[in-house]
Amino acid sequence: MRLTDARSTVLSEIARDMAQVFFASVLIEPIVTRSATWFILLVGLALSFILWASSIFLIKEQPKL
Repeated sequence: MRLTDARSTVLSEIARDMAQVFFASVLIEPIVTRSATWFILLVGLALSFILWASSIFLIKEQPKL
C-alpha cells in the first residue's frame, strides 16, 4: 500500500486524536478519582508523546508533488 498525501494526512490526524485521548485520560482521571499511580501517568504521557511525534512525522513525510 502506497502512502499518499491523503492517507498520510488521515493517519496523522488519527495519531493526533489518539494522543489527545491518552493525554486527557491521564490528566482528568487523577483529578476526578485521585487514585492514579505514577506508572499509569508515565505510560499515558509516553504514549501521548509517541503518538504526537508520529503525527508530526507523518505530516512532514508527505509525498512531494
